[in-house]
Amino acid sequence: MEKMEPMFHLHQGRRYRLRMRNASDDTHPMHLLRHSFGLTRIAGKATAGVVKNVAMLGGYQEMEVDFTADNPGLTLFHCHMQLHMDYGFYVATSDRDGRRAPHPDGDRILRVSP
Repeated sequence: MEKMEPMFHLHQGRRYRLRMRNASDDTHPMHLLRHSFGLTRIAGKATAGVVKNVAMLGGYQEMEVDFTADNPGLTLFHCHMQLHMDYGFYVATSDRDGRRAPHPDGDRILRVSP
């Protein structure tokens, strides 16, 4: 397995919004590792006060979440269904300095299945 390199470099302390659109009829449990996010919109409806680290993105739905990059190191944003991860439904991010935070599973967070 190859080492996974970050696709995006985030700035420590900055807030970000993730906008997702599901172009399939599959449901995707979307997980932001090492962070919590505020669910701001789902299926066309605005929300407030809902804080999670996994949220279900239904078939053909859209979802928006806000989070603060306040946990330095490598972070994985992915669909929690293993088959979907196996087919590449994930993205890695790191803080601007590229530092890596310790992870209880060691380097497993850097490894992906082709």
